[in-house]
Amino acid sequence: MYEARKICNFLLARHDAQRFDLTNLRLNKLVFFIHAVSLKTRKEGLVRNHFEAWQFGPVIRPIFDAFKSYGDHWVTEPAKFLDYASGELKPIPFDDIAATDAEIIDEVFAE
Repeated sequence: MYEARKICNFLLARHDAQRFDLTNLRLNKLVFFIHAVSLKTRKEGLVRNHFEAWQFGPVIRPIFDAFKSYGDHWVTEPAKFLDYASGELKPIPFDDIAATDAEIIDEVFAE
């Protein structure tokens, strides 16, 4: 299972946010569908965060908070975390996403 912002950073790195209109709302919905599809083959799914039912669809609060500054515009930067050792904001790495899980993510994105 992965933290949802890691999956968002994976998507943002592999796909042009402007071309595919990757907004906060769209990223939240994509992660929801990715999780739903992954439940077919994995009992626990791919996303470890909890979804909230909001007016315009499912939302994961950490995704919303990471990208809320973009409003309804496409996201231009990856989600970040505070590295307490250095005091710097650093992009959440996604290089530990397994190849089989990356295939699921890409398949859902392509649909």
